[in-house]
Amino acid sequence: MSTLLLDIGNTRCKWGLWEDGMFTREGAVDNDDIGKANVWTFALDADSAFACSVASARRTDALHEVLSRLGVKLTLAQTTSERAGVRCAYTDPSRLGVDRWMAVLAGSRLPRRPALIVDAGTALTIDAVDNDGNHAGGFIIPGIQMMQSALTTRTANIRVDEPDAINESFGTSTSEAVRNGALVAAAGAVDRAANWLAMLCDTDPDALTFAFTGGNGEMLADTLNRAADFHANFVLDGLAIYAGLAP
Repeated sequence: MSTLLLDIGNTRCKWGLWEDGMFTREGAVDNDDIGKANVWTFALDADSAFACSVASARRTDALHEVLSRLGVKLTLAQTTSERAGVRCAYTDPSRLGVDRWMAVLAGSRLPRRPALIVDAGTALTIDAVDNDGNHAGGFIIPGIQMMQSALTTRTANIRVDEPDAINESFGTSTSEAVRNGALVAAAGAVDRAANWLAMLCDTDPDALTFAFTGGNGEMLADTLNRAADFHANFVLDGLAIYAGLAP
């Protein structure tokens, strides 16, 4: 018996086939192709599907339609006040993005807690998991590219036009200062979040687990002066817990 798990983002849909207690196949489909039956032939091996979607209703409906034609029932995950023994910190859980909720579920199963779950994508989301594996709240700030574009689109004389990789050093040009400044700002936000969670849980920041995901997650994890792990498919890991497939 196999289950298709889907993480539908703004530009692409990551997928994984869960069989015998693990992901046996993984891949991604561009959102522009999400309604094309020929790209979903692997879904014929699935008995059912669960999806976490932050894409438009049009994209999600297209996926639902194509999977229905292939005979695969699709269930959309939702943020709830409690799931798999994990409590959501939001007074109104529906206001917490479902992708963040899946990442929190995955974070609750990390071998060491408390934990910070950092999704470094278009937005930078930081979610805290306490000693008991429950959601303790989080932060949302602009992602690295969004910080850069905020400066370049709202000022007359600031441009980012150099191709060099960003790093933590002082910029020696305006472009470099903007690019590196965005990285330093993101890393600083993670450090401050770590201090806050450590205080809440009466522990040392160095005792926390740091789990990164998202397009800039690996780069941001490398900037920390602490041990940090990168999880490319953390949302899918949480979706497996949501669907009752993983312990």
